[in-house]
Amino acid sequence: MLASSGNRWVGVGHHAVITDSTGQDWIVYHGIDREDGWLSEPGGINKRPMLVDRLDWIDGWPVVNAGAGPSDGPVPGPTLGSAMGIVSDDPAAGDALRPLTGTFTSVSDDVTDAGAVAALTPSRRLPGVATATELLRGENRIATDLRLDDGARLCLRVDGV
Repeated sequence: MLASSGNRWVGVGHHAVITDSTGQDWIVYHGIDREDGWLSEPGGINKRPMLVDRLDWIDGWPVVNAGAGPSDGPVPGPTLGSAMGIVSDDPAAGDALRPLTGTFTSVSDDVTDAGAVAALTPSRRLPGVATATELLRGENRIATDLRLDDGARLCLRVDGV
């Protein structure tokens, strides 16, 4: 059951349940901010932003945030998976991607709240080049966030199987 907890979110509901790559359940739902709940005219209808909270199972019953109800601020979100075996909290670790030239290192992302990210540092003479160690079969979605220093160049190649 999802019920208001007395914090800023009221009228919570219209939900769906998802399971992340670690097996943790999450509830995705809408709520109204009691301090800023209405859109400007015309119409004056309410705002209902989407919220996500951890869903726990206590004594066989689903409860939000171990029974505390909707969260009132930023909380860690679902862990996304990788068909390539990339570890989300340390993407430079493991062997899903292998540098052909250059080296991978884990660095903190100071632009977003992504945590650790993998940085491919080029060698002194060659650009950084990496390849996947396994082919992906079937339908896959590939997403990447590339940041280049001024004057740097990029060639990204993805081949289908």
